[in-house]
Amino acid sequence: MVEVGSKDLEILELRLKDIKDGVPKVVSKAINKATKSIKVSSVKRATKRYSVKAKYLNRYLESKKATKTSLKGGIKNRGQRLLLSNFKYSGLNPSRRGKFLKASILKGSSKTMGDETFLAEVNSGKEIIFTRHGARNNIKALFGLSAPQMLGSKELKEPMNDEIEEVLAAEMEKETNRLLKGGG
Repeated sequence: MVEVGSKDLEILELRLKDIKDGVPKVVSKAINKATKSIKVSSVKRATKRYSVKAKYLNRYLESKKATKTSLKGGIKNRGQRLLLSNFKYSGLNPSRRGKFLKASILKGSSKTMGDETFLAEVNSGKEIIFTRHGARNNIKALFGLSAPQMLGSKELKEPMNDEIEEVLAAEMEKETNRLLKGGG
């Protein structure tokens, strides 16, 4: 969560005392721009660490915009586990001559899935990785991590907190200068 300190608000009020609704305008626009920037940055960090495409992460991120009356904004991270086929995978289908399907969730590491795992195209045209358990008709789709698990990991979350404060401070300065120059 991002908070604007009371000292920062006092400075803003002094600088924008002659402009009607100046402080709420600056703070709401700065929060919205910072939210957009952090959303892009967090997805980039996640795709550097995990072998998943950005579109699968963006699908589960929602931005809440701040307004002049409600100075709250942020990113909501929700979603179910992603199909394993949304991550990097390779191999022959069906498995033959000892070559098996490989899947990689973390970049730089992959796991051989075994001879009971196969890739199948479903009615929608999407390829899904399945595994067979015992009987012929007993198959299950394989899943990787969810977007909240990836974006909420300690390796991504800790550096993001520092970046949030930096981006918000920079955006507040830009918006204040823009408003003072007459750009409504």
